[in-house]
Amino acid sequence: MQIEVQYEDRYLRLPDGIKFKAGLQKILIDVPDGVLEDQSTPTDPVLDGLYKMLGKDYIYRPSGKSDQELLADALQEKYLK
Repeated sequence: MQIEVQYEDRYLRLPDGIKFKAGLQKILIDVPDGVLEDQSTPTDPVLDGLYKMLGKDYIYRPSGKSDQELLADALQEKYLK
């Protein structure tokens, strides 16, 4: 069955008279092209600035160090080559 719904402010509005059964329901929605916003993951502006400063070659490696220590190490590695 296909029904036309309205989307506004993060809510889907069903036509009058349409009700779903109680409980969790899985529903397939066909979304028209051009309706969705950009799907890029939002990031912190500070992190964006750091990644621009460190360059495309930077790879985060967990090491148990603080963020400040990791930044200092990355900058030394980049500029002391």
